[in-house]
Amino acid sequence: MQNKGFVKVFAVLLTLVCLFYLSFSFVTQHYNSKAAEYAGGDPAKESAYLDSLSTQKVWLGYTLKQCREMEISLGLDLKGGMNVVLELNVADVIRSLSNNNQDENFNKALDLAYAHQATSQKISSTFSLRSIRSWIAAHVFPLFSVHSS
Repeated sequence: MQNKGFVKVFAVLLTLVCLFYLSFSFVTQHYNSKAAEYAGGDPAKESAYLDSLSTQKVWLGYTLKQCREMEISLGLDLKGGMNVVLELNVADVIRSLSNNNQDENFNKALDLAYAHQATSQKISSTFSLRSIRSWIAAHVFPLFSVHSS
């Protein structure tokens, strides 16, 4: 713990640098909200207002244009501009993971799961809890059994 003072100084300096760069985001957000308030919903007025301020110094000697360039950019996930929905057919995934197994019991179990899916929409629970037990008992357990001579 001999470098305790150095660590504290480094932490304080790092915090100050982060706050400095974060301040640009707050400044641009402030001027964007002022522009929206001034424009009253008119995008052309809002753009004209922001353009008129772009060359004026607004924060620590930086112009609004420079502040916009130095602000921390938010990704689409933080702005709320992107949603991704992935839908999978669980039965097809199970069939693919089994290397398109042609075993009669396995395919019968999948068909039962498809039939049950029409009413419950949960093929994974149906398939894994009811239908696959017989196939596992017949084909997987023997792979791990120990034969004694």
